[in-house]
Amino acid sequence: MSMIAMWFRKSLIVALMAAMGLSVLPFVNVYAQSPNPPETQPSSSKLQNAWSKEQVVYVRIGNVLDRASGLISRIQSKLDQAKSKGKDMSSIQTALDAFSTAVKNVQGVYAEMQAIIQSHAGFNASGNVTDPAQALQTVKDFHAKVVEFRQVGLREADRALREAMKAFRQSNHPAAMPTPSSPNG
Repeated sequence: MSMIAMWFRKSLIVALMAAMGLSVLPFVNVYAQSPNPPETQPSSSKLQNAWSKEQVVYVRIGNVLDRASGLISRIQSKLDQAKSKGKDMSSIQTALDAFSTAVKNVQGVYAEMQAIIQSHAGFNASGNVTDPAQALQTVKDFHAKVVEFRQVGLREADRALREAMKAFRQSNHPAAMPTPSSPNG
């Protein structure tokens, strides 16, 4: 083999090894995230949108709690009527009691939400941002109260009450009359 062919062969092997070595390196630079990344301040428009959505959530929760009080009293009166007729209403009564307790438990959280809405720190009466840092904290505080509201279990108690009433209805309705078959078969 000629000297040029040997040199070419060695160069080719070195080039392939270099290419393989470079192939394990990333194509872009990778940087580690610092343990305390800087917190970016959202824009005023994002804070205003979040604040208006939170006010809608507050109103909806208030409506739910208002309807829940009426619902509890209506169901309780129907339970009392059914008990007077000798029907076993214990499962529905237990579910209603749990629902009533959950409603009472969220009243305090709702009052704290009301305080946040009324103070509207960082926002003016129109919902415009006056102090971005305070506005951000207000939005975060309200969100924390929404999370706390959800953790009380009102939704689960409502679901259990509905299931208990559904089960009672299904077990206490007479069986449906069979439909007559057609004469043609």
